[in-house]
Amino acid sequence: MLGNAKQAKKGFHSHYVVGAGFAAVLLLLATAGAFTIDQLQVNRHVTARLITEATEKSRLVNELRHIARERAMLLFTMTRTADAFQLDEQRQQFDTGLTNFIHARIEYEKLPASAEEKQLFQRALFYIRTASGEAQNAVLQKIEQGHIKQASSILFEQAIPAQNKVMQTYTELMQLQDKETQTAILEINARSGRAQELITLIGLLTVATSFMVALLVVRRTRTMENSLQAEKDLAEVTLFSIADGIITTDAQCRVAYINPVAARMLNMKPEESEGKHLADILRLIETGSQMPIDVRAATHAGDCARLTSDQLTLLGRNGDTYSIRMTASPIMSPAKETMGAVLAFQDMTESHTLQQRLAWQATHDPLTRLANRYGFETDLELLIESATRRNAEHVLMVMDLDQFKVVNDTCGHIAGDQLLVQMALLIGQKVRKGDIIARLGGDEFGILLANCDLNAGERVAEAIRAAIADFRFIWDDKVFTVGTSIGVVPITCHTGTASLAVSAADTACHMAKEQGRNRVHVLRGDAEIAKKHSEMLWVTRIRQAIEEDRLKLYCQQIVPLAPHKDEVHYEILLRMVDEDGNIVMPGVFIPPAERYNVMPAIDKRVISNLFKLIQQSDLRGQRAFYAINLSGQSLMDESLLDFVLGEIHARNINPACLCFEVTETIAISQMAMAQRFINALRAQGCKFALDDFGSGMSSYSYLKSLHVDYLKIDGSLVLDIAHDPVDYTMVESIHRIGHAMGIKTIAEFVENEATLACLRSIGVDYAQGYLLHRPVPMDEIFKS
Repeated sequence: MLGNAKQAKKGFHSHYVVGAGFAAVLLLLATAGAFTIDQLQVNRHVTARLITEATEKSRLVNELRHIARERAMLLFTMTRTADAFQLDEQRQQFDTGLTNFIHARIEYEKLPASAEEKQLFQRALFYIRTASGEAQNAVLQKIEQGHIKQASSILFEQAIPAQNKVMQTYTELMQLQDKETQTAILEINARSGRAQELITLIGLLTVATSFMVALLVVRRTRTMENSLQAEKDLAEVTLFSIADGIITTDAQCRVAYINPVAARMLNMKPEESEGKHLADILRLIETGSQMPIDVRAATHAGDCARLTSDQLTLLGRNGDTYSIRMTASPIMSPAKETMGAVLAFQDMTESHTLQQRLAWQATHDPLTRLANRYGFETDLELLIESATRRNAEHVLMVMDLDQFKVVNDTCGHIAGDQLLVQMALLIGQKVRKGDIIARLGGDEFGILLANCDLNAGERVAEAIRAAIADFRFIWDDKVFTVGTSIGVVPITCHTGTASLAVSAADTACHMAKEQGRNRVHVLRGDAEIAKKHSEMLWVTRIRQAIEEDRLKLYCQQIVPLAPHKDEVHYEILLRMVDEDGNIVMPGVFIPPAERYNVMPAIDKRVISNLFKLIQQSDLRGQRAFYAINLSGQSLMDESLLDFVLGEIHARNINPACLCFEVTETIAISQMAMAQRFINALRAQGCKFALDDFGSGMSSYSYLKSLHVDYLKIDGSLVLDIAHDPVDYTMVESIHRIGHAMGIKTIAEFVENEATLACLRSIGVDYAQGYLLHRPVPMDEIFKS
């Protein structure tokens, strides 16, 4: 421009229009014009750089938020995935997300940022490395260990809250970037305005001095106006491309600009809103209280700051609603006067919907749409608290379907799932609208009746039982009858914890099954509940003793009453060593083990431990056999026969040294199973004894079907044989019939010489009792 000024100066000299003083003025104007053009160029470069950096930072932060959200969703999906291949694929996606996250973070750190931006960015990284990262690693570890329930618990209680902190920090970072971008644009606009004023002054002076200078200024002015328009367009493009809704207003809260995102959410065209008051287009509701917000009052005197909130609902003109987070910032002039405001609102609908869905899935069963165990126990704790605080009374039920396994095994899991859905609907018809129904797992349901006494609860339970008994499930032309066993317990101020209440209801349900199924059992007294709790605790202790190998073998010698050279018989007895090393007698732990079907595990452990001792040692030079008691539950266990045969072959045990004892009542009641078991093992060389003979049915006819080697005469008949002629005659009869069938006899409970003499006179083959031998640890026999 300086060169043009010199040419203009020459033109003026040639026309003798301007003197030397005017030339100095032109030189001064040219210098001022050059300075102004330089400032505009600087502004243009700064604006271009600012927009580029703002766009890139916004893209990277959005990418980091997206990756973090995807990794959280992958964790949730992994807790619901049973397929190992899908789980491995999801884990790979999870790790790939981490790699992409690191790349995006590195790119972001290369960009210039203010100290406040860096602080927010580092805070997000800190959350990711500590709370979020540790919680996610804990979830992964639980998933890999197969502890899905614990993984879900950590996900919702630790990982997701930590992830929300990260998302909140990134949101604050984006808001800060938007705010700083807006401030920079306003500063550029102000500088451009001052430059334009200077250009206008130059134009007026130039017009006054020379047509040529005026023409030059006009050309320069047009160029500068184009630059200013480009700067304005770039600023609008920046606002246009931002993912959040943006509205700018003037000092009177009239809309000056609205970007497409805001227009879409408000369901109006941008031109429709321009010039209108903010209150005419913006309808807001406070999310928590659902109270409408008076936008006109909130923006009184141009103050929009009171609209800033992260819990708002935006209403569009078409009825659409959006959960939003809004930030309202004033636009200040260099003189610190309010020129307007910028409102930025972020659509949080998807995030809130996801949180609600995750919260629902955490407390509900997806198949039946009922509450799950976690949600049920949460509601139960509230009822227990209510009972304690207000002395109220409620009722808890636990119920099992009696024929669910039949449907599952016959028609498949799809039919079983459909049956569960229909059961959920049927139960819902028999309870009040406010009562709580839950699927606790498998075919087990739970029901909570609030503000209901025990008698009323029992009537509801009976109505449910009757309705299910009358129900017929039809699948592929098959018709099934389904029953249910229901346990009912009261919830009072004495109930205690939720786990104790559920345990008591489970116990009542088990008792309903034991009493014949398809019935209701109510636990009314604390003594009954305490007894069942004690038995269930014993079951836990027994299982732990089995796992820790604290079942100790004892034995008692069975002595031959006639000379039997080199023959030693032992009955294997059992003791349990408790946690403190004390010996627990079988009369204490066998009843709960029988009640809760733990006997098969006990019998298998006894057999395994005995065979191990026989394999390691032997009674030198003596023929010996070992009598092993089998429970009725074990006899019904189809896997027991294969287990015994497998142990015999694996440890190279001579079957001839083994004798299995089965009680008379069990053998008769389970005749088919007993015959199969006895015949299979006798074919291998094992012997069998019928225990407690004479205490039960005492029918000799079935002895023809049961091929046993020994009859153990019940001790109640042996104790008074020396003084009671009836007992003497019964023992004599059993011995005579046994010998007639080729079966040897063993008398139990021999505790004095008089009894022993009577047995010798009758001719009983063997005797067993404290008179002859007291029980001793089995390992002592092998060591002696």
